[in-house]
Amino acid sequence: MQRDYDVIVLGGGSAGLQSARSILEKAGGFSVLVIEEDRRVGFPEHCTGLVSLKGVSTFLRLNHWQIAVNYVRGAHIMSPSGTRVTVEKKSSVAAVINRPLYEQKLYDIVSRRADILLGVKATTDGRSVKAGSKRLVARYIVDARGLKSLSSRHPQARRWILPALQYDVRVESTDSEYVYIFLGSKFSQGFFAWAVPLGDDVFRIGLASENLVLTRMKYLLRRMGELTRGSLRPKDVRKVIGGAVYTGGLREHVKGTVLYVGDSAGQTKPTTGGGLVYHSRASILLAKALERGEPEAYARDVKRTLGLEILGQLALRRIFNRMSDSELDYMLASIKEIEGEEIISTYGDMDTQTKVILRVGMELLRKKPLFYTRLLLSIVSSIIS
Repeated sequence: MQRDYDVIVLGGGSAGLQSARSILEKAGGFSVLVIEEDRRVGFPEHCTGLVSLKGVSTFLRLNHWQIAVNYVRGAHIMSPSGTRVTVEKKSSVAAVINRPLYEQKLYDIVSRRADILLGVKATTDGRSVKAGSKRLVARYIVDARGLKSLSSRHPQARRWILPALQYDVRVESTDSEYVYIFLGSKFSQGFFAWAVPLGDDVFRIGLASENLVLTRMKYLLRRMGELTRGSLRPKDVRKVIGGAVYTGGLREHVKGTVLYVGDSAGQTKPTTGGGLVYHSRASILLAKALERGEPEAYARDVKRTLGLEILGQLALRRIFNRMSDSELDYMLASIKEIEGEEIISTYGDMDTQTKVILRVGMELLRKKPLFYTRLLLSIVSSIIS
């Protein structure tokens, strides 16, 4: 059967465009088609847009000043009862990016050397792609269609997909360099709530939860001023953004000549749900595997590069999901007591979290043995399950 393209990429979001870009750059000579069902790249929005500066330059492969709307240097983590743990660096460590602008930049890069179809729904049988009324054949198919693809192939993964809701809110703020994280059952079941500064007077406030998302969001907004000790006082909502968060770890990466990337392969952080750096990194591995004609190498390389880190985060996510509000309170109070804020501030990294988690965990275990022995048993149980 005659091929129409060497590679067809299904999905024109970040994962699909980064994959197409990597293939064009690292597997020179491949013909590439990208098919996106929406008429514009970057829309609808569904991303908080918080990315490490190192991740932007190394894996997103863009200059941060091209896509950033703000920069942050730390985070305030709030326990259910209001205990605050602050982790920070002396200078900015992350950019809050304009996601539509970021994807438009990728589109501009990819469209110079690849064909792109927008506003076209596509399906695949694993051997060819049906795009509108056309049947197209490719040597390889890259599935970057996100959680829709993941959940259709792995129904059991749906338990780790949480509905999310975000509001862009105009606020009175004195704290535009810090992200807020709110822990506890009043804000989320299975995740957390957040407030990310888009600038001096606008924050993206959101949460993901197994249930009661809108109810919890209204509660969060009502209490925001009190929760942040007056640092954030909501005025009015400017934009509403829906979406979903996946926290269930890596899934199938290769099936025959179909390769999965991004959310469709579970390439997100189980702790925070973020995936831009991970899937951008994976896209490079994907391109190198296709260049060698070894698609199976992609799965091995992702597991070798990201697997252990994601497994550690997955264990932590399952522990957090099992903790009561009183246990979360005790944990954050203990972190302050052992000077864990300084440890995390010194050694913490947004993209490789497991090492600092283990460092703080061992210190907690040494100084609070009874409570944290129980948590250690919970870790073992989480890994086994």
